[in-house]
Amino acid sequence: MSMATGTVRDEQEQAACIREMLDIYDAAGVDAACVYTFARWDLATTALDDPEHDFDAAGFGVVRVLPPGAAEGPYAELGWEPKAAFRVMAEFGQARKEKAAEAQPCGATSCRTAHSSTCIQPATPTGETSHNALCAHG
Repeated sequence: MSMATGTVRDEQEQAACIREMLDIYDAAGVDAACVYTFARWDLATTALDDPEHDFDAAGFGVVRVLPPGAAEGPYAELGWEPKAAFRVMAEFGQARKEKAAEAQPCGATSCRTAHSSTCIQPATPTGETSHNALCAHG
């Protein structure tokens, strides 16, 4: 079995689509979203630098499953490597985390949602929590 002649791996297209959708969901106040699938173990790349056997090019996984022993870097022992979509999701998550931290001038450890008017502050020495009016999200 082989891929159709002319099949081109285009990780940037998948990454751009995911980023666009994450931005839309974020603007709409969505707290979480499921993005495709992590890995398509059934559509592995069976030979590096062989487009006819790069079955992962047809998969929506955010990591590329590689042949045994072919992976390099921090994920080598897991048998996969991050695709562009994986990196986009990581960057989005980090940026969202930083944005949330900046939006909590009260120093609260968490807020229920980015559109909540309630922040949860760390407990006081007596175990009580209180709302800080300086931390109001709209």
